[in-house]
Amino acid sequence: SLYTLDIPLLTKLAPHLLLTQDLCGVCSVTEEEVAAACREAGIAPTIVSLTPRTLSEVWDTVGAVARAIGDEAAGDRIESELRARSTAPPLSGRVPLVAIVEWLDPPILAGLWTPDIVRAAGGDAIGPCSGEPGIRTTWEEIDRYAPDLVVLSPCSFSVERTQAELERPSLRAGMGRLAPRLGIYIADEAYFSRPGPRLADGIDLVRALLMGRGEAPPMPVRRWAAPTRKNA
Repeated sequence: SLYTLDIPLLTKLAPHLLLTQDLCGVCSVTEEEVAAACREAGIAPTIVSLTPRTLSEVWDTVGAVARAIGDEAAGDRIESELRARSTAPPLSGRVPLVAIVEWLDPPILAGLWTPDIVRAAGGDAIGPCSGEPGIRTTWEEIDRYAPDLVVLSPCSFSVERTQAELERPSLRAGMGRLAPRLGIYIADEAYFSRPGPRLADGIDLVRALLMGRGEAPPMPVRRWAAPTRKNA
């Protein structure tokens, strides 16, 4: 992992419950690292590891956390609300193709729960199936899919960081052919990368973009104009 735990602070806090994950060893500390840190800190909390791979499993973790803190009723209520937000009437006409890109160089089409987000929003995600990891690809291959909508949301990147990355000449040149009917958008990574309740906002965002609605979203989103091939 790129991260470490503050052992003195962990000792001072002496938590009764620790929530961790074992899905990605890069994004945050793993369950094994948390357990080792607790032993070093001389504490023995209950450790709950949340490792969802699909959107339904993400909603399941709400109940798991609620049970761990002794408030199962609240967990049931919140989980029901999130599942309701995941169910919407289908859009009229052809199902639009959507590319959610979770890394830029090389481009990686988002997997795990992201295809479920797109499906819940009324679209069809190109790339991996639900529960499968992201797929490394090329901008040319993405262009061959002819997506109706492209959302750039690199893991751990803010909108500003992504926009700065897109100023690189090589990246702009590679993306110059993309011209999706509904546009290219840069979205805050929290819409798609973090397996929690905010993924419901990701559903709302994709559906709004597919419907051409322009209401202010809860987290940053910005339309990006790909350079023409002549200017790339």
